[in-house]
Amino acid sequence: MKRNKFFILWVLAMLVKVSPVFSQNKLAISTNMVEWVDGATLNMDASYSFGAHWSMVAGVDYNPYKSDDKRREFSMGARYWPWYVYSGWWFSARAQYQEFSQLSQQLSEGDRYGASLSIGYSRMIGKHFNLDVGWGLWTGYEHYKVYGCQTCARIREQGENYFLMPDKIILSISYVF
Repeated sequence: MKRNKFFILWVLAMLVKVSPVFSQNKLAISTNMVEWVDGATLNMDASYSFGAHWSMVAGVDYNPYKSDDKRREFSMGARYWPWYVYSGWWFSARAQYQEFSQLSQQLSEGDRYGASLSIGYSRMIGKHFNLDVGWGLWTGYEHYKVYGCQTCARIREQGENYFLMPDKIILSISYVF
């Protein structure tokens, strides 16, 4: 019985692999090296192509280490590739959510959500590896609280406002399956 299940799964996997519907679809994972250098931010993007020019992308960033800029970020969106998926120029639109805690003179904490637009270039450096460079803008809405000091719970200011800021500077290594 167990052997039959394994055989059926193997046959299905082979059919998916050779089927023209699935053969053009590729999965890729990447990590942004700039984020690793700037405070050891753990980050990963996963993307899945669903045509010759489009891919869906989802990402997560997490930085619990940097004492003056802790954050957790989630994003999901699409990339358009004018030439071919995972090769050449790309344009991206994403929906993003971020929890942040920034310490300068005072402690600021809050949530941001919005959309980003990015442009970049992907260069194939091997059979499965790509080097991506890019940059973008992020706009949206934020809820925040500003505390008098890092350890006290006295709220000095709180509010909501719109923002427009640079998004990530991208210098990432991708592995395309």
